[in-house]
Amino acid sequence: MAVSEAYSSTHVADNFYLKFILWSVAAVAIFRALGSSAFGIINIVHMIAEGRMRMKIGKVKVPDWVSDTGSKSFFGREFGE
Repeated sequence: MAVSEAYSSTHVADNFYLKFILWSVAAVAIFRALGSSAFGIINIVHMIAEGRMRMKIGKVKVPDWVSDTGSKSFFGREFGE
């Protein structure tokens, strides 16, 4: 049974329970949107900072066995060989 079937159109605006549920859902949706936006912004800032650090580290001589792509195994051979 839908809300419109249980209540007439004049009584829906006066129903405290329905107002509470609808405003609660709206508040949780806003909270979720703000949290997701903050998480995305923090991830973008982290990626930018990590990229700057990698560019600075790129000027330093790194041994051949260090791989930042993960394509080589510990022993220096390519996977699948």
